Amino acid sequence: MSDGRNHLGLVELHVSQHDLELLIHIMATIGIDPALIYAFSRTHMIVTEGNQRLFSDAELRSWYGAIGEYQRSVKSRRVV
Repeated sequence: MSDGRNHLGLVELHVSQHDLELLIHIMATIGIDPALIYAFSRTHMIVTEGNQRLFSDAELRSWYGAIGEYQRSVKSRRVV
């Protein structure tokens, strides 16, 4: 029987799509960097300097890839 922990011993949260959308709305409301919100919405992870050692290389590539994706999309929308 699983206790809800992943391979690192961290508790995995299982939330509804509505709760994810609410969390993203709250993150935006309190001023979290939109690139980080986008990365969270794509990966369902929050990576910080303090916890990045807990993630696999693949997970970190996904996180930083999502940030890059967001930054490229913003850059392509800028009017010069």
